[in-house]
This record gives sequence, C-alpha cells and structure tokens, in this order.
Amino acid sequence: MDNEEKSEKQARNILKILVVDDDKTTTDLVKSMLISASYECSIANNSRNFFEIVSRQRFDLILLDVAMPGTSGIDILKRMKRDPCTKIVLFTATTMKKSDIEKIKELGVIGIIEKPVRKEKMLEEVARFLSY
Repeated sequence: MDNEEKSEKQARNILKILVVDDDKTTTDLVKSMLISASYECSIANNSRNFFEIVSRQRFDLILLDVAMPGTSGIDILKRMKRDPCTKIVLFTATTMKKSDIEKIKELGVIGIIEKPVRKEKMLEEVARFLSY
C-alpha cells in the first residue's frame, strides 16, 4: 500500500464531530482539543448554522449546548431529523436533575458532558461516547 492509499484509508476512518455552542471561544477551544486527537471537527454557533451544516454533512457525534439564545439545544433536538448513526451528547454548564436527564434521553441524547471541562476529560468522554 503506497502513501496515497494509506492517506485515503486514514481519511475514511476519521470520525466527524460537530460542536454546537453560542460561545465562539468555547467552540474554538473544543475544536482545538478534538483536532489535536485527530478528530475532524466542525462548529455551529447558532441553530441556523446547525441546521445548514447537518443538512450537508453527516456526523458521528454532536456536542450540543443546552442554553443558547433564541433556539435552545433542547429545541434543536425536538426539531432535528435524527440520523440513527449520529450520537448526540449535551455539552452544558447547567446542572440537570435526574428527571430532566431521563426526558432528554428520550430525545436521543446518549449522555452529558459538563462544562467547564479539561482537555483530558473531554477527549476521554468523547471517546467513550463514540464507542456506544
């Protein structure tokens, strides 16, 4: 196998993650963390960007902020067409009650990553959720 074939094979195996958060500093930081671990990463800073991006691309994992102005992460979950191959994890600074977590899981969420999060913890959690 020559280098070009190896590169193509590696490109096919790169996992794609979409980070959705209204705070650009947060999305840029998380994107940097994910790229350092060889994930392909896109960002959306509002619901309009989110829907434009997911209409054109498929993702292995979506990290979705809950509290965003206008359309919240929960509203996005209710409106989106679910791709069963895409895993959704809430990425939030909001402490959630167990009953709220159960309701959110009914919308297809597989877990929650709480902000703020260190790089090591973020990468550990992303890898864990991708393995579901």
